Amino acid sequence: MSTSAAGPSEVAQAPLARLRWRRQFLLGPRFLDVPGWTRLELGPRCRLTAHPDLPVVHQADGDRSVTLLGYLLDPERPEASDEELVGELLGAGRSTAAEVRRRTDAFGGRFAAVVRDGARTTIFHDACGLRQVYWAVSAGDTWCASQPGLLARELGLERDPEALEFMASRGEDDGAVYWMPGDRSMYREVRCLLPNHLLDLGAGAARRFWPGPDALPPGLPLEAAVAASAHRLRGLVEGARRRFTLAVPLTAGWDSRLMLALARDFAAQATCFTLTYPTAPADSRDVTVPARLLRRLGVPHRIVPYPRAADEPFRARFRENADAVKEAYCGDAQAMRDHLPDGVTCLTGDVAEIVKCFWRLPGRADAEVTPEDLGALSLVGTHPFARRAFDEWLAGAPRRGLPLLDLFCWEQMAGRWQAQIRAEYDLVQESFAPLDCRTLLAGLLSVEESARQAPDFRFFRALIGQLWPEVLSEPINPPERPTARALVGRLLRRLGLHQLVKARPHPKR
Repeated sequence: MSTSAAGPSEVAQAPLARLRWRRQFLLGPRFLDVPGWTRLELGPRCRLTAHPDLPVVHQADGDRSVTLLGYLLDPERPEASDEELVGELLGAGRSTAAEVRRRTDAFGGRFAAVVRDGARTTIFHDACGLRQVYWAVSAGDTWCASQPGLLARELGLERDPEALEFMASRGEDDGAVYWMPGDRSMYREVRCLLPNHLLDLGAGAARRFWPGPDALPPGLPLEAAVAASAHRLRGLVEGARRRFTLAVPLTAGWDSRLMLALARDFAAQATCFTLTYPTAPADSRDVTVPARLLRRLGVPHRIVPYPRAADEPFRARFRENADAVKEAYCGDAQAMRDHLPDGVTCLTGDVAEIVKCFWRLPGRADAEVTPEDLGALSLVGTHPFARRAFDEWLAGAPRRGLPLLDLFCWEQMAGRWQAQIRAEYDLVQESFAPLDCRTLLAGLLSVEESARQAPDFRFFRALIGQLWPEVLSEPINPPERPTARALVGRLLRRLGLHQLVKARPHPKR
């Protein structure tokens, strides 16, 4: 099959009014004054307002209720609907909020769940927090929203001067730092609910519920771990396939290759695409490798060109929807709006870094890790604003159950950076990360580290090979001819001068 450039999609012509705060929600003592949104009374001074493109399922039994924002997937029963799963969560032996939350460990999806068990009301989200929840307390009431800007608008909040100083210290323009450290936001009063935490709406306080000392199951031999992981991933993707029209973004990397392997049964009908970037050469491996591979597999390949110029009305809507976002990702969203079919859900390899031993400090015990270490590893920096945020995170992080830096990757890279990117893309598409399942991630983290580490990634190669061996017929991340920028960077590192150059954000895969 040939590779072709995508033409404009129907969604590119959609009115921008439809895209305002798309797939977002607000939860608080009063409804958001926006016509056409879903409105639900969940309890005393607990009112939900949700954009019509955000699925909402609410079921109640007396003073008990479960309200789902987004979607759930059960890998053992991919045919089960959100309504069925919510009904079972609500009806299982008059479950407490804690029991409802525990039962979602085995589920995938991208969701926030509000659970009322008579005694209290709590909110939590999917394993990696890809359906974001921000919260604030005002006049004794707890408010929640999908973006801090919605809370700031409703509560009349101003940006935190220290957060602005932190941004300025990085040499970025206003609004360009989108990965805020710890649970911080651009507003002093607004915090992000981190993965592995739940929020008690009555108390107005977040608390950690995972990991405990027995967070990881006993390790399996490599072959058995591959088989168990493949089974769960197939079930999750089959559930998504029954719900959504899926698109598969492809590069030359490991994560997108795993997603393609999971799409074996429907790849020819899915939209398999590669987004090009103006900073990359036309023969970049991230374009040529998927093109060759899909041609070999007989699967159509769509090239999505990066926009030559910003659509100013779209950019304004993008910035309104996602407060303090990275400017560059507006171009990504515009490209996908312009060239992908409306209504697709992107199958993404997000959160894989959690199980790849992504951050390590050789020779350092967990107890020796400092806020400065975390700032350097994550490229967030060591401004006092960031140091305090990471110091608080360290104070609340358990030193048992799983390696500290894997937990940091889970709750910061996945729970802040990747979650923010997905929230920004909500403007143009829904997304699904099959690896975003606590039971699955815990099982993967129990696999011996040597099989999960770069450069060989033996476990992932074996997993891809079991799912669809033919997708390994092209190399993964083959060497690429270095650009002039890369050559200069190499020279600076040899001379010890690289720290004088501003770090680039983590590349997308």
